[in-house]
Amino acid sequence: MAPVPSQPQPTRRWGLIVGMLLTLLAGAGALLFYTGVLEFTEALDPATVTSSNVRLLDNGVPVTATVTLATSGRTVVLDPVLALDPNTLYTVDVTTSVTDAGGQAAL
Repeated sequence: MAPVPSQPQPTRRWGLIVGMLLTLLAGAGALLFYTGVLEFTEALDPATVTSSNVRLLDNGVPVTATVTLATSGRTVVLDPVLALDPNTLYTVDVTTSVTDAGGQAAL
């Protein structure tokens, strides 16, 4: 039986970088401006990378952000429109509607 190819998985680097920024800047009481980056192992279908399918959340509530797919097709850029509040845990929600070029869910 042939092995089943694994689904592309995002790297954890983005979450770690955001966590460090929140820790470093929150102590100063500064508002946070940053651009987040999610990297995937395979090219994504550009039509599926939308602000409805990749969202920044504040306690489950969507935060307005611009979502773009880099020309590589593997990098999603998430850019909040407004400054983020210090001492706040933000999460990123990537739905199964985000697919690779072959139509398989990216997560």
